Amino acid sequence: MSKSTNLIYKTIQVKKKKTVSDLLKELNLKDNFFAVLVNGKKAEINQVLVPEDKILVLPKIKGG
Repeated sequence: MSKSTNLIYKTIQVKKKKTVSDLLKELNLKDNFFAVLVNGKKAEINQVLVPEDKILVLPKIKGG
């Protein structure tokens, strides 16, 4: 993990290939509460991440 700002978001760097699901499990985060952007685009849960990716983990916000 490279940076955290006021606990609003985290930028992540992986050292080896893994899926978004694997990453969230490692971070003890549930995918229904967090969104993952990879290189500026929303990632699917089964998307494979590589060390060159720019990964951003954001809390999902719901409203009504």
